[in-house]
Order: sequence, then structure tokens, then C-alpha cells
Amino acid sequence: SKVEQFKQGWADALALPDNLPDLALDTVACVSIPCLLSSCWVILPIPGFIRLAVLGVLIIAGAWTCYLYQAIPQIKAILLIRVGLILLGVLLGL
Repeated sequence: SKVEQFKQGWADALALPDNLPDLALDTVACVSIPCLLSSCWVILPIPGFIRLAVLGVLIIAGAWTCYLYQAIPQIKAILLIRVGLILLGVLLGL
């Protein structure tokens, strides 16, 4: 059915790559990009309305992540790994 195809599509999209070079690149990207963004967030003088808009987008992304976590049981483990890597990147950037 269409719902199962939707769930399988999300599971395929979030799955870790099979080969080692792609896995290394994906892992480094999950850590380094949030690290760079959080570092810029702290250092650069960003106007308040842009900070507010970014926080709004982060709230929407967090709500979507919580929805995916509850709706698709096949991706719970990989979603936790990816969120953990992103959190690690943010903490390193601060």
C-alpha cells in the first residue's frame, strides 16, 4: 500500500550507507555541518529576526523528527544515531 511505501522510503533515506567510504563521509558530514553552523551561531552577530526564524525552523524539524520516531518503528535506531551525531556536532561547535 501507499503507507508502507512511504515508510519504506523514509527507512531507505535514513539508512546508513553500505560501503566504508560513504559511511565515513556521511558520519563526518552529520557531525561537521552542525558543528560549523553552531559555531557561526555563537560567533557571528546575527540579527534577532533571523535567529528567531532559525529557531522556528528547528522547532518544526524537531516536531517532524518526533513524529517520524513514533510513526515508523523501522527507523528508531538509525534516527537516534543520526540525532546523536548531530547533537555531538552542535556541542563541539559551541
